[in-house]
Amino acid sequence: MTLIEHAEAVAARLPIPARRRVFRVGYFALQCWWHLRRPHTAGVKVVLRNGDDVLLVRHTYGRRSEWDLPGGFLNDGEAPQDAVLRELGEEVGLRAQRPVALGAILVRSSGRRDTVHCFAADADSDGPALDVDGGEIAQAGWFAHDALPAETTTYTRRMVARAYWEMFRS
Repeated sequence: MTLIEHAEAVAARLPIPARRRVFRVGYFALQCWWHLRRPHTAGVKVVLRNGDDVLLVRHTYGRRSEWDLPGGFLNDGEAPQDAVLRELGEEVGLRAQRPVALGAILVRSSGRRDTVHCFAADADSDGPALDVDGGEIAQAGWFAHDALPAETTTYTRRMVARAYWEMFRS
């Protein structure tokens, strides 16, 4: 078990308000480390579809006022497609069908170079009932893909449009 996995396991046992503080402090510490070390990181985002709706989240850390796609960092040796499935389970308690790669982009943020792999997937047929991790996710909800909230990130808007374009193209 890596140090990060151990820290996540310990944090998972804390009450939600304490977990939110841990995420915020941890994210701040990571930003400081990124500015010093300038690492190359890798993560994933997923456009999770349920018919004409898409799942968006607001995290409890980072840019908390913006709606974003679910996702997170890749663990060592983890394939991006596996990270998508893991992150959906951890953040919102959902499973996905048929994750399809939409592409990857290089993002420079807080001193780090982050390769973000984006996927589109359909919510599991059992239904889109959310089981939100309140420590990491402040809000989660389904939104019409063509009527996203005003506070949605530009990247999220582009990936949602791309995911629906790919769906109708196939």
